[in-house]
Amino acid sequence: MTIPGIHVRAGGAWKEAVDQYVRVGGVWKRIDEAYVRVGGVWKQVAQKVVPGSQWYSSPGSYSFTVPAHNSLSGTAWGAGGGGGGVSNLTPAAGVAGGYSQFGSIGAYGGSPGGAPDGGSGGTYWGGSSAANGSSGSSGYASGSFPNLNGYGGAGGGSYAGGGGGAGGHATSPNNPGAGSSGSWPGGGGGGGAYAIFNGGTGGGGGGGYVSATYSRGTYSRGSSILIVVGAGGAPGGLGYGSQGGYGAAGGVYASWS
Repeated sequence: MTIPGIHVRAGGAWKEAVDQYVRVGGVWKRIDEAYVRVGGVWKQVAQKVVPGSQWYSSPGSYSFTVPAHNSLSGTAWGAGGGGGGVSNLTPAAGVAGGYSQFGSIGAYGGSPGGAPDGGSGGTYWGGSSAANGSSGSSGYASGSFPNLNGYGGAGGGSYAGGGGGAGGHATSPNNPGAGSSGSWPGGGGGGGAYAIFNGGTGGGGGGGYVSATYSRGTYSRGSSILIVVGAGGAPGGLGYGSQGGYGAAGGVYASWS
């Protein structure tokens, strides 16, 4: 196991020491940490790498303290957009999903579902591996009044993340259908359905996706990385049976080895 910070000179070149040992009572024991005394104060100069990972799933901002590592990876999913819906017989768009961020890379949230169009998927910035979220589907109607059926569009999914919620189904003006919420992380909400006008509203777009891996030295041990988790978009038509589904929150995943 490498202990970042200790180097030895071998063949005229400085190389990082691996699996360092000290002889104690005739027995060789591996060193997990190393310190030096500077100005009367002991200071840590090396620390064993202990692989680990951490999820951030609740919307908000966080400070990630960089551990000892040989390799550090960050992945972010933007939040899903809310599905469209109907408020008092008036089509209403949802709300866009928020962005998520890991240091210098990030993913935008999906656009909201409208009437009847679906929202577009979120994009991204930075990263070595990335993908836009999927767009939500548009709502539509089938049949004719009074035997009109309305169908809300499905929400879009996020790459390697959550799927979009199903759209609602309305069988008559008195039986509207609500859209389902998207799955975490980053799934867009499904559109609500009503059996009048054009029949249904669109699903919200899925959040974008981005990932990057950093070698040791890009972020120093003990430094802080800003992490942001986006909130899922609220649906249109809140409080009515034809409301859309909520977009799922975004997420951030950090891992190191």
